[in-house]
Amino acid sequence: MPGTSDRIFPLCELLLGAAYADDELHPSEKVEIRSLLIELAGELRVEVEACIASFEPAKFKPSSVVGIFEGDSEDERRRLLLLVSTVIEADDEIDLRENEYLRDLAGAL
Repeated sequence: MPGTSDRIFPLCELLLGAAYADDELHPSEKVEIRSLLIELAGELRVEVEACIASFEPAKFKPSSVVGIFEGDSEDERRRLLLLVSTVIEADDEIDLRENEYLRDLAGAL
């Protein structure tokens, strides 16, 4: 993803929003988010941990950060949706609220 380092917080929030879409952060989702972000962020491990620790699911609205990704190419936006889908699938549970989150995000992009 282009300029991932300067967009790590919005990306973190989108992934955490996906995980919390069913009102629960499953441990496997948290592990997946951490793994994906550290892979993308490289040296920004401290920032990733800070984002995860400070996230407030009740206050988060995807629309507050989705604009950062709107100018990305179609392939980059598809990759973002794939990352979100990976987090949603991490807990091996099917939840319609998580699917709705993914659909809404796709529509916003």
